[in-house]
Amino acid sequence: MIRKTKGFTLIELLIVVAIIGILAALLIPNIMSAIQRGRQKGTMGDMHTLATNLTDYITENTQFPTPITSLTDVGNNLDFLLGFYARRIPQRDKWGNPLQVALGLGASDRGYPLSGTMGPDEFMLCSYGRDGNDDGWTFDNQTTYGDDDTADFYEVNDMSDFTRDIVIINGDFAHAPASAVGTGT
Repeated sequence: MIRKTKGFTLIELLIVVAIIGILAALLIPNIMSAIQRGRQKGTMGDMHTLATNLTDYITENTQFPTPITSLTDVGNNLDFLLGFYARRIPQRDKWGNPLQVALGLGASDRGYPLSGTMGPDEFMLCSYGRDGNDDGWTFDNQTTYGDDDTADFYEVNDMSDFTRDIVIINGDFAHAPASAVGTGT
């Protein structure tokens, strides 16, 4: 007696491979975007926590121990927060690029004066985004963010939008994804 072996034909296998290929082509960009969005939100969360720590410090001490006059790597510059105000200081964003900080009297960056009438209690935090490069954003001295002229808040529509900077000035996002406006994150 001859047994007939059952299996898939070559055409059936090719159809399955084609379907898997189509699904992969549709899903991979969404997965990559979700990964970048997660990194962006994680960076924003770290920056928000750090801004809260700096605000707590300034509330109790009225000024920072040492001013940092332009955006500089966080490095050890915020060690004065360790212990009482923070357990750890995030030094890098979720893409691995150094977070930037400017503190107190005499500091000025991005067109935002952190000096003069503003006082020694001002601060700025910045992440240069996925590419680690400054995108050239400057503060327009407006308290109404998100106007079309300066794009203080921006929509994230494609992968290139993850290269945009994220900036906190005195505890509030001043340049960030538009979702930060309504949700606080």
